[in-house]
Amino acid sequence: KILAYDVQVAGSQFEYKCRFKQSGSYVTSNYTSKVVIAPSDNTNVTGENVSGNHMLCHRAYMGNTTSEVMALEMTIPNPSNSTTDPLFWCESVSNRTEDQSYAMYRCHSGGVLKTSGAITGVQFFPSSGTTTSGIFKLYGLKGS
Repeated sequence: KILAYDVQVAGSQFEYKCRFKQSGSYVTSNYTSKVVIAPSDNTNVTGENVSGNHMLCHRAYMGNTTSEVMALEMTIPNPSNSTTDPLFWCESVSNRTEDQSYAMYRCHSGGVLKTSGAITGVQFFPSSGTTTSGIFKLYGLKGS
């Protein structure tokens, strides 16, 4: 399990993505994921399929002020298993200042890396720019 909080990015209007590391390098293809976005305003809940070079952890656009932060909790069941395709699911939430009011976004995502192998690392990154701050904690792997 991975917990991240107080995550901020440089710029605005970014999604937050991740990649898994297998056999010494980050895998840049064969991901399939689904994300559902629930905004705090009265707009509809939406869903989106994502395939390609990453998995989507947070689809709601993030901003870059100190009051615009994101938090997530990701679960990767049995990351040491080298015989099955790794699955993941993620819950995330962010707030964004829009027109001087706060907009909260909650995202539920899940997916699979269609390449079997043990997960030896996870890389988080915004769709553009860099992560400028945040706390990331890894739980559950001892002696791996």
